[in-house]
Amino acid sequence: MKILFIFHEARLTGASLALFRMVKWLKSHSDISMSFLLLEGGALQKELGELGEVIEWDRYKFYKPSILRRVRNKLLGNNSFQKKIIRKISKSNFDILYFNTIVSGRVAENFKHIQTKRIWHIHELELAVKTNNVDYLQAYSLFDSIIANSKSTKLFLESKGFDGRKINVFYPIVSVSSIQNLSKESVDNNLARIIKNSFVIGSSGSGIERKGVQSFIITAKLVNNIYPANNFKFVWVGDVSKNERSIIEHDIQKTNLSEKVFFLGEKNNPYPYYDKFNIFISTSKEESFGLSLVEAAILKKPIICFDSTGGGGEIVKKANNKVIPYLDVTTLANQIIQYSKDPDLVSGMGVKAYNTVQSYDEDIIMPRFLVFLKNEVEENSSL
Repeated sequence: MKILFIFHEARLTGASLALFRMVKWLKSHSDISMSFLLLEGGALQKELGELGEVIEWDRYKFYKPSILRRVRNKLLGNNSFQKKIIRKISKSNFDILYFNTIVSGRVAENFKHIQTKRIWHIHELELAVKTNNVDYLQAYSLFDSIIANSKSTKLFLESKGFDGRKINVFYPIVSVSSIQNLSKESVDNNLARIIKNSFVIGSSGSGIERKGVQSFIITAKLVNNIYPANNFKFVWVGDVSKNERSIIEHDIQKTNLSEKVFFLGEKNNPYPYYDKFNIFISTSKEESFGLSLVEAAILKKPIICFDSTGGGGEIVKKANNKVIPYLDVTTLANQIIQYSKDPDLVSGMGVKAYNTVQSYDEDIIMPRFLVFLKNEVEENSSL
C-alpha cells in the first residue's frame, strides 16, 4: 500500500501531532510506503523525513526566494512549482491521498483528476472552519471517505450536509507508556523555582483567541481576587506568536499577574511540565477533540473544560471530571479554589481521568484504523 499524507502544516499542533503519531505507528506496524506533502513547514518536518519522502508544496513558505526568482514569478506566475508537484504525484501511483484538516481541502481540487482514493481527516468544528474561511462543502464532493476525530466533529459535519455513511470516527491516539516515561524529564530550572510549593493550574495550546487565552488570564485574575492569600501559579504551554504574546503580556501587566501567570511557549516535550501541574484546565471556546486533556489525564491530573465546546467535553464527561458552563469563568475560578483546598479530591479525580483515557492508547485504536485503510484500497481496486 502506498499513501501520500497531506499535512496543512508540520507544527507541533493538535491536528498535525495526531496524524504524525498515526503514521509513526503505521510505519512500525505495517509495510505501507508513505510520502508527505507539506503545505507549510514546522518542527515535525525532520521527523517526517525519517519516515518517507517530504514534498514542500509552497517553497516560499519554507525558503525566501532570491530577487531573480521573485522577478521571474512576477512575470510568469508563481504556480509552476506546484504544477511540477502535481505531475509528480499523478505519476506516483498512490493508493490513497490522505488530506489532514479542513485547511488541506483547499488543495484537493489540484488532484481530482487522479484515479485513487481520497480521504479527508477533519479535526475542526464551526469556529475553526469560519476562521479558516474554507468552502468545505464544495471540497467535500472531491472525497471518497471522511474521518472525523470525535463524535462531536461527526455531528457537526452531518449538520452541514455531509453524508453520515461516509464518515468514520477515529479518535486521536496517545502512547500511554511513552507519555509517562517522557514526563520524567526535567523542566526549566527557572520554572521549577517559580512553582515550588505552589498549586499549579496548567493549560496548553496555541495562543489564538479560539483557545481561550483571555479566559485563562481572567480566571487567574478572579482566583486572585477571591482568594488573595494564595500560592497559585497559572502556566500555559504552547506556541504563541509575537503579536499574540504582545497582547498577552499587556493583559498580564495590567492585571498585576506577572508573578502568577506564565506563558512558556512551545515545548518539544511538554509532558514534564504537565506533570508539574496540580490540575489541567481547558479554556478553549471550541475543541473538536482536546488531545492535551487526554495527555494530562494520563498523568493523573484532574481535567476541566467548558461545556458546549465539542470533543473536549466528551472526554471530561466520560472521565466524570468537571465540566463548567460555557465561558463561566467565575464558576471555574471557584472550582479551582475548591481543588486547592482538597488534595484528596484532586487525587481522586486524577485517578478517574486516568482510568478513562486508556481507551485512546495507540495499540487499541490503530489496528482498527489499519484495517480501515486496507478496506479502502481493496474497495477501490475492485471498482
